[in-house]
Amino acid sequence: MTSDSVLTQTIRDLDAFVAQSGWDQPVQLFAIVPQAELAKQQPELVVGAADGEYAFVTQDLEFLNEDLLESLAKISWPDEVSGVALVVERLLPKQPELDIDLTAETPTEEIRVLALVMRSGENLNAIRYRSHDSQADVAVAKDLVPALNLALRQTFE
Repeated sequence: MTSDSVLTQTIRDLDAFVAQSGWDQPVQLFAIVPQAELAKQQPELVVGAADGEYAFVTQDLEFLNEDLLESLAKISWPDEVSGVALVVERLLPKQPELDIDLTAETPTEEIRVLALVMRSGENLNAIRYRSHDSQADVAVAKDLVPALNLALRQTFE
């Protein structure tokens, strides 16, 4: 089992890493591996200060012309991978205001969703709104995107 604080730090580090490249990014997939093991076996992959318990390693994978969940169903991981994270941007309908014109087109809000699932089944999700684009405003909680978490969990089976 991984402590909640370790998972929280890992997903916040990943969010900060992804945010450096701005918005309008494609779907990204990351292997989550123990930082110490990665530093010993492949030090060239260690980015930054390397002070967290886990490191995230970008996977070269394209999800073009396929359903995201179908694409994930084709993935498997070696035993050295402790977890997996997926980053995806989506448009959501904004919450209606009381004086909104119901005949007008529904306004949308762009979000970035991070789903992190460990081999043990633990998960943590982060959501960043483009309109509130700061690390302090990133929402982090378990089970925010259950279907995506389940699809990531199944990549370990």
